[in-house]
Amino acid sequence: MLRLIRILGDRHAGFVLGMVVILNLAVGSLVMDRYPDLYPPFFPNEFSFFFDPVRGEHAWFYALLTTITLFGVNLIACIIETVADMLQNRSGRLKPVAALMFHAALALILVAHLHDGIYGDSYQMHIDDSEVEIPGLGLVRTETVQNYYHPDGSLKETEATLFFRLADGRDQRRTIAFNEPALFQGGIREIVIMQGENRPTGLILSRASDGAEIPI
Repeated sequence: MLRLIRILGDRHAGFVLGMVVILNLAVGSLVMDRYPDLYPPFFPNEFSFFFDPVRGEHAWFYALLTTITLFGVNLIACIIETVADMLQNRSGRLKPVAALMFHAALALILVAHLHDGIYGDSYQMHIDDSEVEIPGLGLVRTETVQNYYHPDGSLKETEATLFFRLADGRDQRRTIAFNEPALFQGGIREIVIMQGENRPTGLILSRASDGAEIPI
């Protein structure tokens, strides 16, 4: 049994699988850039998005799931092997302890992403200055929205102050921005800004001969 665990937890195989995971993510990024209609900003992170229906454009994700599964098996086997060696040698040296903590952290990250992908859900809604109900959370309305721009006039950041009347009767104000969501219930629920204002949806060409503008 221990021999099988050592084979499954081979460090070299783990390194190769880790590199393949990174390669799959890189390919996925290129595919998402190529198909913006299929992968809009903040598309749902649930696994059901990739299987309903099954599409050829999602092949990178299916390969990623397979690779991560193999990587997870390698990771768990490596953890078991490390623990077995520590118990056998009665060793408390820093190196094996640090390696064990690192592997345990990776395993926790994989489990968290797996749980979020299977059981998580998301939806989009427009929040204005009238109260909108968020199921399971309470009422929310927008108090202020502030845009910040780069020197060339392009949008740099959008901040919004939201007023919440939670289901338990408490009132809260939260300021959210890109990559700064409002977290509730220990991070189980989060509210994020999907996009700011004044984002271009197309281009306009100007014809040199008569100055006519041609939208594309």
